[in-house]
Amino acid sequence: MDITESLKEIIKESPTAPFLFIGSGFSRRYLGLEDWKGLLSRFGSNLPSGFIRYISESNGDLALAAEKMAEPYSDYWWSLPDSHIISSQADWYAHISSPLRYDICNYLKSLDIHGFVAQRFEMQSAPN
Repeated sequence: MDITESLKEIIKESPTAPFLFIGSGFSRRYLGLEDWKGLLSRFGSNLPSGFIRYISESNGDLALAAEKMAEPYSDYWWSLPDSHIISSQADWYAHISSPLRYDICNYLKSLDIHGFVAQRFEMQSAPN
């Protein structure tokens, strides 16, 4: 049995939906997105001490830096005029990190991923 058939069988027998994690290298190379550190840095720039404070206090641990950044980001976010948007969506304000996650999701949704992929495809298809 070839690999494709083997994967089909595994997926068919599994009681859960299949998910494939491909890592930030894929999104950086093929979609032009920041890595996790880049995303945290982008949104940390909205805070008085910036992202550098949180990464420093976390000894380079990005998950811990995001956790430390969540509360000050939440304070910043709730001071904005548009913060009422999130308060109308109960599933979004259940955790201190919700404003940061909300903004990261909106940023990712706003990107023209299809255009970037088409551009990359054209560049790779062009004769040398």
